[in-house]
Amino acid sequence: MTDAASPLFGLSIRLSTLEQHSDIPKLYGEVSNQIRNILEEIRQHDYDDASFKAYSYSLCLFMDEIVMEKSWGVNSSWSARSLLSEF
Repeated sequence: MTDAASPLFGLSIRLSTLEQHSDIPKLYGEVSNQIRNILEEIRQHDYDDASFKAYSYSLCLFMDEIVMEKSWGVNSSWSARSLLSEF
């Protein structure tokens, strides 16, 4: 599961160092697509439903928290539509 999310973890490191971000809706879409792709990859393995849901929840919460800790994130449309609410 960790291997599938490695690119997302790399993105989270980059985001945590940014002082500004100019296109939050685009970023949201990109992160959402990455999570969707990761979850599709994980579905191909025979993880039980509870593990899959916990993994999805963890990825979304992790990325929501990375963005919400930044001033550019908390004052954006992301705060009204978290990844947790999408997945």
